[in-house]
Amino acid sequence: MPITNPATRGTSRTFEYRGKVDRIEDKRLVDWKSVSDPQDFLNSRAVGYQGELYTLALAHCGIDITEIAYRLVKRPTIKFCNKDKTADDYEARCVEWLRTTDGTITETVLPINRARLEQARQWLWNISQRLLQCRRSNCWLTNENACNNTYGRHCEFLPLCLVQSQGGDVEWIIGEQYEPKEVHEELDDIPAEKDVITYSSATKFTLCEARYYFQHERKIGPKSEVTPISRWTGSAFHVGMDVVQEQGVEAALIAIGDWADNNPIIGPEAYHTQQQHIAQARAIVRCAWEVWGVRTVERKV
Repeated sequence: MPITNPATRGTSRTFEYRGKVDRIEDKRLVDWKSVSDPQDFLNSRAVGYQGELYTLALAHCGIDITEIAYRLVKRPTIKFCNKDKTADDYEARCVEWLRTTDGTITETVLPINRARLEQARQWLWNISQRLLQCRRSNCWLTNENACNNTYGRHCEFLPLCLVQSQGGDVEWIIGEQYEPKEVHEELDDIPAEKDVITYSSATKFTLCEARYYFQHERKIGPKSEVTPISRWTGSAFHVGMDVVQEQGVEAALIAIGDWADNNPIIGPEAYHTQQQHIAQARAIVRCAWEVWGVRTVERKV
């Protein structure tokens, strides 16, 4: 959708907003996630504007949304251990844990708040204007509180910021340790007419302008970077849920395996770790679709 000035309704000549929704059912926007703590996730959505921006973008496309359903699956806390002779055994234990443990598969439905829609529109416009200021001045501020992210790792661009803080030239480090990286890969099926802002990139910009600059302006990333384990299961889960809607569970499980082959976990005991997370993702998709797939059919009937 165009990014508009709430005061004048004029549109940005530089940026457009894009996103990819998980599902639409009648006038309901569905967002599913695999999470470690469902309440923490819902708290973050109460503060952030992802659902509101999706709603605004869908309205621009002629689709009216009246409520948002957050469908959450808690990632299994049981481990792949010696009692599991194979990864299939561990997957079966994960399925049983998800089916029998309270609070592992939940749905929270929230009505659209029209006041929040206008707040989201203002938030997005303000970010687009600040981005233009950064480009004009070629000044991208760092945030020391973002150097260690929520996944317990150093920011992948910390070495560059350290060199810059001492007045050094980062280009030789970029040449040695970084390489071009695609951004917004999931949105590339339709060519963009303007520079793209997504909810993810916008929140990264508000967290640290310098990180945004390297990732989205320079479009680089570490040469050795792979999907962090902390996000690996969630990414595999989304791959499976995208496929299961149209092709069924078995096709979704195959898609998870194919995705895993292209996004391997590396490091100590990498094979064992990857088998554990593949099994978790497969179990989550199986159990989530047992609940939500049935509900979807019932709603259509």
